[in-house]
Amino acid sequence: MFRRVPPLLLLIPLALVSACGGSGTDTAPRAAVTGLSPSSSATASPPEEPSAPSALRLLDSAPAGERALSGQVLLSPDRTSITLDLVGLQSAATYMAHVHEQTCADGVGGPHLKLDPAGSSKPPNEIHFMLHTAAGETKAAATETRTQPLPDRARSAVVHDAAGTKIACADLPSPS
Repeated sequence: MFRRVPPLLLLIPLALVSACGGSGTDTAPRAAVTGLSPSSSATASPPEEPSAPSALRLLDSAPAGERALSGQVLLSPDRTSITLDLVGLQSAATYMAHVHEQTCADGVGGPHLKLDPAGSSKPPNEIHFMLHTAAGETKAAATETRTQPLPDRARSAVVHDAAGTKIACADLPSPS
């Protein structure tokens, strides 16, 4: 009633799966990217180098416990990805950062950038970064990637402490 299948035929499905690149056991880590849409190009282009980092400037409003804060902001050349890299934070703390409409020298960044000026004060209309430090840690980093470039009116990134006080600011590179 049952026919014996030659062992070589059992290897054909395995070869087909391998040829398609899907072993089902791929455990390689994948980068977490928000808002990124698939490329329409079949040819991958080499990654562009980020712009020169913008140093965070500690603000006079920073409480005494935040005076060791430093870091940088990196913006991709196409203005779709922004990274904050901070050191000297309080241990076991949460910080918020936002993209702002003015430079650090002009109103300490001014209001939050709204992609749609008449829209909501929440993501995805505003660009928010949550930065957390674990117990004993004083460093944190966060990256936000969008499908559309930041508008020209995106002028700075401002870090706020848990109380909402603006504690550090970095000007974003001007669009080319």
